[in-house]
Amino acid sequence: MAIANQDFPSRFPRLAYNHIISNKEIYFININKKLIFNMYNNRGLDLVATNIETLKPIDENLKDWILDYDRAQIEKLFL
Repeated sequence: MAIANQDFPSRFPRLAYNHIISNKEIYFININKKLIFNMYNNRGLDLVATNIETLKPIDENLKDWILDYDRAQIEKLFL
């Protein structure tokens, strides 16, 4: 929630609240799946994996979350 709120100064929780966290780039890393999750704001996130098979089920379940301007490029990955 704090990541999503960073563009909205009146919303809490916030990453920079009382200067607790000054660097707003936070990455969640799943070592077992070799997957990196980076939510950069309330409008988007990046998922990176070393194996396309790791991303396939995510793509299948959340395909409607992909923005139209990214859709063609992402769909090429799963052909």
